[in-house]
Amino acid sequence: MEFRWDPLPPKAKLLSVAERGLTFYLTEAAPIAVKVTAAMSGKAGAELGTATVTVAAKPFAVTVENRGLAEPPAVVWRDGVGPVAADGAAVGQKVRLRSLVAPTSKHPPLTFAWSLCPGAASDAAASGREILASRRQTGSCPVAVEVRDARGIVLGRGQGDFTVPVSQKQLDTAAANIRETGRLVAAAEQAWRDGQVDDAWEQASAAVRLSPANGPALAALERIVRDKNRLDAVLDDARKSLAADDFREVASLLAEAGKVNARAPAIAAVARQAAVRRDVLAKVGRLLTEARDKWDAGQVDAALSLLGRALTLDPNHAVARAERERMVAGRDRLIGALKQSAGYLAQKRFDSAAAVLAEARSVNARFPAIREMEQAIAARKNRAWRMDERLARARDQWNAGDADGALGTLTEACSLDPEHAGAAAARKSLAEARDRLVRAEDQAEAALGQGNLEAARSALNAAGRVCPRHPRLAELLAAVAGRADRDKRLVALKADAGRRFAAGDLDGAVLAADDMVALAPTDAALVAERDRLARVRDCRGRGPASGRGLALGPALRFGPDVPGRGGQASCPIARRRPVAGAGSDREDQGRGRGRIVDGPGQRPAVPEGFSGRPGGVGGGKKRRSAVAGPGQAGPRGRPAHRGGSGAPGGGPA
Repeated sequence: MEFRWDPLPPKAKLLSVAERGLTFYLTEAAPIAVKVTAAMSGKAGAELGTATVTVAAKPFAVTVENRGLAEPPAVVWRDGVGPVAADGAAVGQKVRLRSLVAPTSKHPPLTFAWSLCPGAASDAAASGREILASRRQTGSCPVAVEVRDARGIVLGRGQGDFTVPVSQKQLDTAAANIRETGRLVAAAEQAWRDGQVDDAWEQASAAVRLSPANGPALAALERIVRDKNRLDAVLDDARKSLAADDFREVASLLAEAGKVNARAPAIAAVARQAAVRRDVLAKVGRLLTEARDKWDAGQVDAALSLLGRALTLDPNHAVARAERERMVAGRDRLIGALKQSAGYLAQKRFDSAAAVLAEARSVNARFPAIREMEQAIAARKNRAWRMDERLARARDQWNAGDADGALGTLTEACSLDPEHAGAAAARKSLAEARDRLVRAEDQAEAALGQGNLEAARSALNAAGRVCPRHPRLAELLAAVAGRADRDKRLVALKADAGRRFAAGDLDGAVLAADDMVALAPTDAALVAERDRLARVRDCRGRGPASGRGLALGPALRFGPDVPGRGGQASCPIARRRPVAGAGSDREDQGRGRGRIVDGPGQRPAVPEGFSGRPGGVGGGKKRRSAVAGPGQAGPRGRPAHRGGSGAPGGGPA
């Protein structure tokens, strides 16, 4: 019987084979399977059975230990603190890594194969137990190591890592801030030496703010602040002395400030202010003197202007302020007195206006407005007298009936004093009254022309209430009175003519008609009636004789035919002057145009216009120019009508 062993896997290395066993070792820590078969001896021996066993090597524990930085830590910048040591490795810094193997191998020496992450580097041999690794990027870097013994057998593999938390930017920032802190401290020292106190303080403060724990920066800031406070205090005292115009104290304090920092610009600034202040005080003094001279000369505005310039140079100058207050109060008194005087002048209280001016003269006797007001008072007195004279004259002219003259006088008064309210109101009132007067007189004249005496009298009464002595009013009143008297005479003559015609006294009726035409020569209707009456008389005189005279004569008729008692008789005179409607025998008596109707048993009708009532007075062509008065010969050589009365111009009034 014999034992047949299967070949070992590559992970195992065969050392020797015996009848019933074999010797080998594992090259890796992974387990392997070993198989053996029992068989009968000989090539054709049959298999008796098989057996398999799994062999695993005892593992070695391999670890990677990070022993930290192999050099001093890097410096980083922490805001509010300054430069501090970094917590961890920075890029480029070396980290110590060590591999540990347990248990101890019996086949030294051991070799170590290290594997680093991308970007990492090592400066030791790859087989060394300990290496120094670094990396140029931040972050975690995995590390692996493989350990072999002297036989080349892998004892195990281990893993570890190291972290790089500090970037190159942080390193650069820290370095830049350290350099900046030093630069600020140096700049502060130089600025103080150059006299730039504020700049030195700002530079030192910036250095301390950037690196609060920086010793040189703290020391520089402390010294600069101390000297600056002392310098500021001395300069403040110097400015207070300058405000009080104490130039000697100002010079002493400026010398003390020079001991602190002789090149400080504030010292020179205060010195310049002191020089400017001396110049301002000199200018203000000259302006005060000139202002007083102007005031005494009566030039109030010029004096106040000079004081204003002085206060512009020095608003707190006590003397200039007091002088200006005094002059402003005086000016206000002057203006108040002049206004009051002007008010009295407007009221024509000339004595009161002059008394107020005396008070103004006590303030500033040479003020030009006082003289102007005196002249205005004198001129106003004269103008007021002239205005009163014209107003009185206008009143007298109006009362005398001279409306146009009164209006002209008031117009002259208004041009003399356009602001005189009384004159303007009187002129307006008088113009309106004159318009009412002219309007009423025009209405009266129109009514008179139409024969409407009542309307004429009403209009004249209205005009008389406006201006009772107006010449045209008197003329119109006389015309109305004459017209009324004429109408009365016409009524009487008409009644007389009617009676004579009725009695058959045609000559007397014609004479009465002549007198009426003489009173109203422009009345066309009256002239026409008189002509018709004359034609009737002429026709009657040519008719057949009658033993009964006129009372028995033929009836009169305004027409071509004049009928008699015994028949019709033709009247050539009447035929030569026909009238409208002559073809009819009768006409309505209310519309008769000079027709005389003669009917059976009737008396002759009285022609229109001779009925004894007032007739209309209208226009027409003049037929007769005069009527004979009492005792004179009338028309056609006949005696004048006895009922007429004489009137200027040869006719009845």
